[in-house]
Amino acid sequence: MTSKDYEKGQNDNSFKNFINIPYIFLKIANRYTEMNPLLDEFILEIKKLTKCDSVGIRLLDTEGNIPYEAYQGFSEEFYQSESPLSIKSDKCMCINVIKGDADPEQPFYTNRGSFFMNTTTKFLATVSEEEKGETRNVCNLSGYESVALVAISLKDRIFGLIHLADHHENMVPLEIVEILENVAMQLATAIQRVWIQQELKDSEERFRQLFNTGFDAVIILNEDKKIIDVNETTSKLLNYDKEEILNLSLKDIIHEKDRTKMDEIIDNFKKNHLDFKSETTFLTNERKSIIMEAGFTPLKIKNRNFIVGSFRDITECKESEKALMESERRLKEAQALGKIGYWEFDITNQHITWSDQVFEIYNRDPSLGPPSVDEEANYYTPNTNERLKEYARRAIEFGEQFDYDFQVNLPSGMVVQLASLMRSIKNKSGQIIKLVGTVQDITERKEKEKEIFDLAQFPSEDPYPILRVNRKGVIYINDAGQKLLNVVESDQIPEILQESVKNTFESNQISGSEVELDNRVYS
Repeated sequence: MTSKDYEKGQNDNSFKNFINIPYIFLKIANRYTEMNPLLDEFILEIKKLTKCDSVGIRLLDTEGNIPYEAYQGFSEEFYQSESPLSIKSDKCMCINVIKGDADPEQPFYTNRGSFFMNTTTKFLATVSEEEKGETRNVCNLSGYESVALVAISLKDRIFGLIHLADHHENMVPLEIVEILENVAMQLATAIQRVWIQQELKDSEERFRQLFNTGFDAVIILNEDKKIIDVNETTSKLLNYDKEEILNLSLKDIIHEKDRTKMDEIIDNFKKNHLDFKSETTFLTNERKSIIMEAGFTPLKIKNRNFIVGSFRDITECKESEKALMESERRLKEAQALGKIGYWEFDITNQHITWSDQVFEIYNRDPSLGPPSVDEEANYYTPNTNERLKEYARRAIEFGEQFDYDFQVNLPSGMVVQLASLMRSIKNKSGQIIKLVGTVQDITERKEKEKEIFDLAQFPSEDPYPILRVNRKGVIYINDAGQKLLNVVESDQIPEILQESVKNTFESNQISGSEVELDNRVYS
């Protein structure tokens, strides 16, 4: 693809049709073994693609600085002002993107953490000085109306960012930013490769495969299973100095429950050289357990055989799995206690899913699966069935949401009252693809409400004290109240209630309190 192709793409707004764009940047990424020419050619091609005035690439160093390692178009004054930024002391959008502090809920951030703005002056005019805070806004002060900051990242590590700026508006639409996010991933891979190659140039030959394993912990063993080398990640994970680990054996850093298993795995690997994954619990210097996923690779140097063990920390993953299982267990318990069930209807496949609690509420054997449409109709009166069908139709056609109560007639002859929510779910295209909802058994609540209603109609029959008062005193009190409080109509308000009554009159709002009478607490 040539720059004319890029220009044509901008004119017809069809960037996504340029299938050659990834190939162009992939060729650049694989062409260089040194950083400067790699970054320079990436910038050149990005300028061709975007037609932006200025493009720069910042890389994060070990001290937290994010200097421009390469740039075109920015003035020398701008470069001198902006290149020395640090994530430790400065505040601006560059810092937010590199630190991963992007908020995808904001319209100027993408879901992958990039920032873009096509009208900086107009936007800043809508932001108060307080909201701007300590951000520097140097791009706008330098006359750039269009600005994009695309993180250069791989997995969870951010290496730096691609900075685009132009004095014209609307030069960095979302479509081009999304393309650049994919380009940035290729650049991240290339940067990591160049860094590794630069390290390997200064290392002995046996370190070559060691550091090619990336971010995993790596342990090199000789044929006697003695540790002869480890990478920095291993030292950090186990909290040992490298020299300390080299004086240890495998059994010193592996949990006793896995030592025999690890011996067998290594022996089997030495014999068959079959690569496979296993989970092993390692021990840190403080004897803390870390669960690792282990893999092995043979290494031969000068007719000597070695084993390279690559270990990935999956402790958090395992803990998350355990937490998820516990969360699901608690959710089921909560649903059971609250008598709440969840249902889902896949419109495309016409498939219904019920949670365990829905089966419980409907008194249906889970082995039967959810009922068919005709079977479910048997649970309702004709009027209720038609009402539920109408709700479903409107939810599917118009995306309406419903909160409603209804009655279910169980096969046992029992009648239960349910409260339900119905919501529609859309795909990325905005098409409604499923309905979801909850049902809750509110039979007891309905019965209590009826009981309270009935008692409210006949307060004299209520077994609990009921009073009606004004500022002067008691104007009504039922028999239960007279016996408990020892007052009758026209008496003064009992002293124990005076403060609550006063607060209610003064606030003109419903209020509540608790009082203790005859060793019982009333509210």
